Amino acid sequence: MELERQSKSKASLIFVILLLLAVLGLIYLFIKGKSKLVSPVPKEPSFQVIYYTPTPGITTPTSTPSATPKPKKTPTNTPLPTKAETTPAATVTPTAAPTPTAKPT
Repeated sequence: MELERQSKSKASLIFVILLLLAVLGLIYLFIKGKSKLVSPVPKEPSFQVIYYTPTPGITTPTSTPSATPKPKKTPTNTPLPTKAETTPAATVTPTAAPTPTAKPT
């Protein structure tokens, strides 16, 4: 009985060691055989964007001014309306309010 127990424990120990080696081997093969991730962005730019800002040309002064000066407007007072020119305010006439009627149902 003691021999059977020893042989079973040795067999299970060997099985655990082989299983552990197999798992470690699969992990190693998975990591080593894994293809490298290809980045969609290149390491160096394949083109350069160059912004050109146009510089204004040299302007020469003209002999005559391009804008004509306008005379300034002076403020004037408006006359106040007299009593004869004013119209009376609107008057409100009372109207009869509609009365509700009951409809027979």
